[in-house]
Amino acid sequence: MVLSNFPSWESSEPSGLRGFRAELQAEVISIMKELADLRERSEQVMCSVASLYNTVDRKVAKVYQRLLTAQAHDSRVVVGHSNHRTQWLKGLKQAKKHVIIVNPWITRRGIDAEMAQAMTDCLQRGVSISLGWGYQRDIGNLIKLGNGCWSFSTPNPWQYNAINELQKLRKTYPDRFSLKLIGTHAKVFLCEEFALIGSCNVLCSKPRQSDDSREEIGLITTDRGDITTVTDWFDKAPNLIARKPNTNVKCQ
Repeated sequence: MVLSNFPSWESSEPSGLRGFRAELQAEVISIMKELADLRERSEQVMCSVASLYNTVDRKVAKVYQRLLTAQAHDSRVVVGHSNHRTQWLKGLKQAKKHVIIVNPWITRRGIDAEMAQAMTDCLQRGVSISLGWGYQRDIGNLIKLGNGCWSFSTPNPWQYNAINELQKLRKTYPDRFSLKLIGTHAKVFLCEEFALIGSCNVLCSKPRQSDDSREEIGLITTDRGDITTVTDWFDKAPNLIARKPNTNVKCQ
């Protein structure tokens, strides 16, 4: 038998089988492309999710930081004349840039050697001090207003007998120490670290030797919003002796 006479196994496939094979191959290629597309989209989604997590983490971190900052602000009650004065002296020692003091009356009893030295030391460190003074009911009565000046209706009234010492500070430190006649009943001490608002006339009187815890009370706060509010209140308070244009009023 001659082998060449047997039918070949490598003979051509029927046309229907070849078509089925081609269709199957095309479908496989199409599925592989779809899988590749799905893989690429899944990678993009994973990147987007990772970016979203990073954004959320940053926002959560900011919120957490704000909460920590808010918790750092505290307020507490200050009781007694002695504690008020101690806080004022402490603030003058701690201040780095600016101090605001408001007290209606300014006497030598309140601005004694210790308080005057604390103010001087503060000014010598380069810190500016703005002092608001003058009781509102004294304006126009005990304190007479002129155009850019003021005078007392009675010589050297006890309520303001430390004014000369403060005027000396203003002359010595003209760019750092300022007096602002605002007509007020407020008692305020403010520096960068805290604001103390209370009933105590620190610049008018000294603490008694006996317990004075029921005489005066105030609130001290380190909240930045409160400090800004008090600063704005003082800045917006008009200076009652500011010079007015086109007036013929003269100082005595």
